[in-house]
Amino acid sequence: MLIESRLPNNSVVRQFGTAFFIHPKMLITAGHNIYGQSGRVRITYPGLRHLNYTQLTDGRVATIDCTVVGTLYTKNGPCEKDIAILHAGSHNAADVLQLSAELPQPNEFISVIGYPGELKSEWMKTQIGIKDVDSSLDAAAKLLPKRTLTVSRGAVKSTGATMAYTVSTCPGMSGSCVLYKGKVIGKDQIKCRTDYATGVHVGQHNSAGSLPSAVSFTGQDVINLFRQQRLLNLIS
Repeated sequence: MLIESRLPNNSVVRQFGTAFFIHPKMLITAGHNIYGQSGRVRITYPGLRHLNYTQLTDGRVATIDCTVVGTLYTKNGPCEKDIAILHAGSHNAADVLQLSAELPQPNEFISVIGYPGELKSEWMKTQIGIKDVDSSLDAAAKLLPKRTLTVSRGAVKSTGATMAYTVSTCPGMSGSCVLYKGKVIGKDQIKCRTDYATGVHVGQHNSAGSLPSAVSFTGQDVINLFRQQRLLNLIS
């Protein structure tokens, strides 16, 4: 997902995140991905293996223009409200993910599927246990290749309105789907088929030692947001 904003000097600021279809015309992403953005939100077509930045900015990659139709996110607000809903306009998605309020138990495994962004030294320095930033960046770049559709798998530590887990993630993957009891299949293209999509990945809290986490579809505010958008029937 590409978010573009034009500054007063007419320069363009671009940032990346991840979103996923839950309905032929609706997507979910992390609320902080679109916070304060008045520009357009563009997404590439689902399943793209790798996003070439130059081709994207030159208009040589097919995209879908989206609008924000609902969000709970406020700056420095609680993690369980870090969610937003996008509308894909005239586009109709052929494949969507099923949502569920069923939560995995601690020590069960989940998968986060999204597009890692640019890894920076400033971010790496915030990670616990890092002693050599440069070598750690090299290792992380192999594990989480930038702008490449990536699956990261790990164990759940706690559940509730938010879920925390030990999964390798990084900036850019915010807004990814969190899959439980799911499968990723495909030969020439990566496609998601899942029994349950239990949440939307929002990354790490700012507090030291925090684990990556997700907004689950169990909180009352999230349920009300889906009700307002007439999507409540999508949560099983």
